[in-house]
This record gives sequence, structure tokens and C-alpha cells, in this order.
Amino acid sequence: MKFEIKDQNKTKEQLMRELAQLRRRIQDLEASKAGQERCQEDLKQVELKYCDILDNAPVGIFQSLPAGRYLSVNREFARTLGYDSPEELMQVDNIADLYVEPLQREEMKRLLEERGSLKDHELFVKNRKTGTAWMSTNIRSVYDDSGQIKYYEGFTIDITRRKQIEEALRESEVKYRTFVQNFRGIAYRGHMDFTPIFFNGCVKEMTGYTEEDFMAGMPRWDEIIHTDDLSAIFDREGIKLRTVCNCSYEREYRIVRRDGGIRWVHEVIQNICDESNRPVMVQGTITDITDKKRLEEQLQEVRRMEAIGALAGGIAHDFNNLLMGIQGRISLMTNAIDASHPHFEHLEGIESYVKHATDLTRQLLGFARRGKYEVKPTDINDLVEKSLEMFGRTKKEITIHTACSEDIRTVEADQGQLHQVLLNLYVNAWQAMPGGGDLYVGTENVVLNVDEVEAFSVKPGPYVKISVRDTGIGMDEPTRQRIFEPFFTTRSMGKGTGLGLASVYGIITNHGGFIQVYSRENEGSIFSIYLPASEKRVEEEKKSPEDMVKGTEVILLVDDEDMIIKVERRMLEKLGYTPLTAGSGESAVDVYRQNQDRISLVVLDMIMPDMGGDKVYDRLKGINPRVKVLLSSGYGINRQIQELLDRGCNGFLQKPFDMKDLSKKLREILNMNN
Repeated sequence: MKFEIKDQNKTKEQLMRELAQLRRRIQDLEASKAGQERCQEDLKQVELKYCDILDNAPVGIFQSLPAGRYLSVNREFARTLGYDSPEELMQVDNIADLYVEPLQREEMKRLLEERGSLKDHELFVKNRKTGTAWMSTNIRSVYDDSGQIKYYEGFTIDITRRKQIEEALRESEVKYRTFVQNFRGIAYRGHMDFTPIFFNGCVKEMTGYTEEDFMAGMPRWDEIIHTDDLSAIFDREGIKLRTVCNCSYEREYRIVRRDGGIRWVHEVIQNICDESNRPVMVQGTITDITDKKRLEEQLQEVRRMEAIGALAGGIAHDFNNLLMGIQGRISLMTNAIDASHPHFEHLEGIESYVKHATDLTRQLLGFARRGKYEVKPTDINDLVEKSLEMFGRTKKEITIHTACSEDIRTVEADQGQLHQVLLNLYVNAWQAMPGGGDLYVGTENVVLNVDEVEAFSVKPGPYVKISVRDTGIGMDEPTRQRIFEPFFTTRSMGKGTGLGLASVYGIITNHGGFIQVYSRENEGSIFSIYLPASEKRVEEEKKSPEDMVKGTEVILLVDDEDMIIKVERRMLEKLGYTPLTAGSGESAVDVYRQNQDRISLVVLDMIMPDMGGDKVYDRLKGINPRVKVLLSSGYGINRQIQELLDRGCNGFLQKPFDMKDLSKKLREILNMNN
């Protein structure tokens, strides 16, 4: 610092005072300089402190130039865009490149020019690591003295997670709304008194009433519940629903449609409570289960019929064994005397009664699904034509109409059994038309899907349908449900056995098919039979000899019934054969092992205790693979017998049989070449 003395005439005292003043000024200046340095240091510390706060703030902070570069950014702002440091982000030349849609920046600049600032403005930006991000920004324009925008500044919040949640909620809402609107049933919400708040669009399809009808209270939901089921809605569970919070349960009941139709529904219901845990609303779903209920009823009916059939089959089997004893004795007696004998007529009468009894047991076995005897490819149209010709000759008061498809498929069936089925249905129709009427019989090829055959436990695919329709008195529902039960009949005592339709049911089921019945009182009945179609071709029948054929071979007779052994032994002897006998499976194996070189054929009973016919057959085959076996049973051909026939067993003979039937079957097998 340089000082000049302008007045040379000043005294020494004056000069000393001025010098002291200069010294004080110099001291003041030095003190001021030190203060400035301290202020600058304090300011620098404050700046560092606040820069650190801003740099580590949980929100993004930025300054950017209108030209498109950042002046400054903090770490959070850089992180939102996927950069590791602010310095790395500030090297971006054009901010517009960071937007998913660059026009967003131009739109934001336009709004800032108009308004000067934006609040909670959402931006969809690029994130270098995750792909995209959402941020909400508060931004303002900073102007210079001339009113031009110098830069923009503001802060941002990363709202990516919130946006993801919102999008998930929107998707969930769309899915829920789509589910509710497309739900194949009713989705609803309502007050505790059945007053509706919301119904989806399926309510009319199920009830016949529109959503508007229910919203107007015409009718209320409880008013369409079947009166027999209404009390169940207000049972203990219903009371709990109205009194206990967070209560839910399921229930099934019937509703009465607007057109009077009855539908079964399944409801899943739960209550909604207010802040005081008091139930105030209910919500749930209601689905139509009428078809499911119908399938369940059909399945229960099938199972009930199977149980009854098993009992009927056992009775018929035992009865056939008794008839075998009677038939065998009669055959021996009629072959021992001629027509001039005074008892010959009585024996023929007894034999006739045995045949009638056999027909009854065959009907029982048909119902029990054990009555399929001789299966072969069959032309249904030919069978229908022959059966109608026979029926029409005796029932002139019935007008018969036929509609048979020319290209009808083949079915594999026992023709005698199906002939019996058709005649039973014709007779049933005739009995339903006491004053005469029309009988319509038709055939057609159909293809059934899984849903159509589910209740009958058969496979989907091509079937042949036989329809038998009458214009008779029809049936009420209780009668229709029982018509296939054995011994059930609507006719008076002595007018029928009640086995006709029971055997129809069993025979058709045993052929792998099923039968459906539609009937209403005074509207007639329709019986629809479905039989699996076959690719096999129909073959011409071969005629068998009429007279008895005798032989001299050794025959092993195996049966656990002593009555059967005695009568069949006598029959074999009468036919010229030499019989050996065994009363059990084990005994049969021992006898055959000791005499296999002599025995030409084994007549083997299927049903025996300890060792059945199938096991005996396997043991015999083990001794001699070329053994000839004729199976015999009081049952018809069932799955077990068919398996043995498929495995090489030579034939089957249904009890009861006479000497002529036995002689033909024995010679047929004995004349076979192994």
C-alpha cells in the first residue's frame, strides 16, 4: 500500500495522528480480509454440505439447457435412467434420446413455455439397465434478465414400481371383468335380504328374467327358488351367513324359470362385513348343474341296475342248473320210448315248460348282461325287417312305419338276443296302444362324442341307432324310471312277468351299447337304442345237421353239481361215448393227467368253487397244448368265457341243453383238426 503526504506544512503532531489513523485503517483492512477468508471458507463448507445432501437425496434433481444437455444432475436422477454416476449421464449430448418417445420432451418444452412450470408431470424414459422407467417430475423454467429461458430445473420421483402395480391392477381388473362377464353362470353381489346390487349378463340365460327385472325386485331371487328347497336356504348355515362375519359355504337347490322350467343350480356364497364386523352384503357365483344332476341320476340308475342284474344273474344261473337236470332227464326218457307210450305226451309237455322256463332265465341273464351267446357281424336292417314281419302278422291293429338308412353300418351282435329285444319293444308298444295305433321303427348311423356317452360308461365314436316310437298312452316320470327293473310291470297280476324291458336293458348294455327312453303321458314313447358300429362284413349262415350224431370217444365231464354229473353222464352214454367224471377243478386235472392219451374232449363247467373253469383250462393246456375243451355254464357268454374262447377254447354250450344240442356240439369239436 502506498501513501503520499500532500501537505508539507503540517506539524509533527498532526502527522503522527494521521499516521495512527493509517495504522488503524490498515489493521481494519487486515481484519476485514481475514473475515472474508473465513466467510469464504464457511461458505465453501456450506456448499459442500448442501451439495452432498442434494447429491444423495432420495429424489432426482437436475438442471438442463434448452439446447438439450444437462447442467447438473444428482445420483438418484442418474440411477433412475440406469447410469452409474452423474458425470456419466451428463456426457449425453441430446436429452431427447433418453425418452422412450422423443416427442415427449418437445411436448414438455411447449408446456413449460406456456405455463412456466409443471407439477407431477409423468415421463416414460429409457433405463440403460432395465429397459424403461417411469418418473414423475416437478419442473420450472429459469429466465435471464431479458426474459429468455436460461435453463430448466426440477426434481423427479421414480414411479416405475407404482406404474407396474397400477398396470397389474388394470390387467387384473380386466381379467376379473372379463371373467365375470364371460362366466358360464351368474356372478352377483347383493344385500342380505336378497336385494341385488350387481348381476353379470348370464342371469337371463339361466332364469329367463333379465338383470333389470331382478334389480327392480320383480322377482326377488328367493321368489324363484323351488318351494321344496326354500327352507334349506334359511337353515343353520343360512342363519350363520347372516350373523357370523367371514362366513362362506356352498349349496345346491332348484329354481323355477320364467317359463316354468326347473333347473338345478350350485351356489358358492360368502358374506361381506362392515367396520363393526356386521354382515351387510353377500357375493358369490351360481352355476347351472342340471345336466350334471341328470348325469348323476343316470349313473345312479346304471349302478342300481347293475346291482339288481348281479342278483338276477346269480338266480338265473342256479335255476338253469336245475333246468339242466330236468331237461337232461326228459331227453333220456324221450329217447328211450316212442310216441305211442302213454307218458310221451306228458314228457313233451314238461319239455315245453322247461323251454319256457329257459326263456325266462335267458331274459334274466340278458338283464344281468350275461346273455350274449353267439356274436357275429349283423345287418340291423335285415333284423328289423324280419322282426317286424313276425310281429305284424299277429298284430293287425297296429300300423307299422319304417325309415331305415340304406347305408346302415354293421354291428357285432347276438342276432337271437337282438331279435328278442326288438320283439319286446314292439310288444311293449302294442300294450301301450290297446285301441290300435302307429308304430314307427327306424335306423340310422350316428357319431357320438364324449359328452353324449359319459353317463353310460361306453366309448365315443360311430354307433347304429334304432328308434322305436309308438303313439300310445305314454308314461309318467316315476314309471319311466323303473321300466328296466326286473319284475316291474304296470300290468295286472298274471298278465306279464316284467322281464321284457329288463332283458332289453341288459342285452343292449352287454353289447356295449345303451338305451334312452323319452315318454310323457298321452304323448307316446320313444325307445332309442345305440349299438357300437363295426367294420366287419356280414357272413352267410351255415346250417347245422338236425339229427343227433353219436360217437365212441372218451369224454371227461367236469362239474361240481352232482345232479348235472349224473344226468350228463347218462346222456353221453346214450350217445355212445365213454364218460369220465370229475366233481372239482383239482380232480379234473388229476383225472386228465392220468388219462390224457384216452380223453378226446373235456366238457368243462365254468363256475366251480376253489378252481374255476378258466384256471382248470390253463392247467389242462399245460399238460396238453392240443387239448379240446367244450365250456358249459348256466350263464351266457360273458367276458371271462369270451377270453377263453379267444385263447383257443373250442366251444361253448349254454345250460340247459338237450341231447341233440350236446351231440351236435361234441361232433363239431371232435371233428376239428388241431
